[in-house]
Amino acid sequence: MDSAVVMERERVRITRRPACYLCGSPGDLLYANLSDRQFGIPGTWNFLRCSSEKCRLIWLDPTPVDDDIPRIYRYLRVTHQDHSRAERSSPLGLKKLLQVRDSYLALRYRFPGGERDWDAGRLTGVLAYLHPAKRADIDFPFRPLSGAPKGRLLDVGCGGGEMVRLMNLWGWQAEGIDFDPLAIENAKKKGLTVHLGSITDQRFSDGSFDAVVMSHVIEHVSNPIQFLREAWRILRPGGRLALATPNGWSLGHTVWKRNWIHLHPPMHLFIFNPPALAVVLRRAGFAQYFCWTEPRWADQAFVASRSISRWGNFDERLPQPLSLQALGWLMASVQWLGLRVWKNLGEEVIAVGIK
Repeated sequence: MDSAVVMERERVRITRRPACYLCGSPGDLLYANLSDRQFGIPGTWNFLRCSSEKCRLIWLDPTPVDDDIPRIYRYLRVTHQDHSRAERSSPLGLKKLLQVRDSYLALRYRFPGGERDWDAGRLTGVLAYLHPAKRADIDFPFRPLSGAPKGRLLDVGCGGGEMVRLMNLWGWQAEGIDFDPLAIENAKKKGLTVHLGSITDQRFSDGSFDAVVMSHVIEHVSNPIQFLREAWRILRPGGRLALATPNGWSLGHTVWKRNWIHLHPPMHLFIFNPPALAVVLRRAGFAQYFCWTEPRWADQAFVASRSISRWGNFDERLPQPLSLQALGWLMASVQWLGLRVWKNLGEEVIAVGIK
């Protein structure tokens, strides 16, 4: 349990968390005096790692008080943007990447939303197989939900609604939720069904959804078990939860250590590994659960972590040279190959929970 001691730091109240959230074992200091290297959030922060060899959960200590977490997100200099801005800053051109994505979806999942015929889609989509990190990104959440009966779906942390749009095209009745009012406004302009706030704010009825999707959400939550228990409640019997989160056992973390981009203090409160995330799913009530790792975003994590290691910060708005992107692709390929030997070194943990 958290300490009752609450302190003041840079206008954000914090509380101590000396013991493991999952097993109660004391935490060993892993990294001290880390700062935010992306958005300039004030303060220095520590990460502890569970002393139990069976757990090894990593967490932020001290951690922001729940009511003050929204203050942290005010420092974000970008919100969920439309593709047009990202396209202008991408040397490869986002339109080309989206063509590969759509064609790959048509090829692997018989995705009906592409404008190209099957032959053209097959030729373009095969390029995704040459980039393991991009392919793993495209596969989520289509791979975890493949074969599931399509019904009502909720995307938690939907941003501007791109995944909601795609899942609608794939045959789901998709809607989204996000705490960012600008993102919700953006999604509504596209005609999407979205909600502002947290998953608990909406008070959805029991069994409202056939699937719940969340990518890079659970690590921001101060009580992950309670959070996933709410996802379990709103799922119908047999419904699926699909989630993705940074992997504390990843090759990227092993190489970059305190400079690993996915530590991201103070926004990331927990860094999970596959066994620890399985414990969360089990305690949240899921009858079946599966966890594995993928090289999802491993190329981008390499580029960002290298920047932090060399210059102390990373600005995602700046285009990266093709040579560095190529090196990121090489590192992601190495990670993909390494997964054949050790299944837990992928950049992200992917999990499926079945109610």
